Amino acid sequence: MLTSSMSTLDSTFTSSAKLVALELFGWFRLPGDVRPNGRRGVLSPSEPSVNLIHVSLGEDTYSYTYN
Repeated sequence: MLTSSMSTLDSTFTSSAKLVALELFGWFRLPGDVRPNGRRGVLSPSEPSVNLIHVSLGEDTYSYTYN
């Protein structure tokens, strides 16, 4: 029972990190963005434009919502 509860919590915080890092900040042009000019929007985790900045934003969001 506790394991499934923790899994749900972890899943919730991971979703919020994905929302902020890939979906929200995908609309911005961050340094290292290799998408063609004018293309903006939600990023896929496998896109080459996803870089350390996106990962850091996701980790910060995860840490903030988890603590």
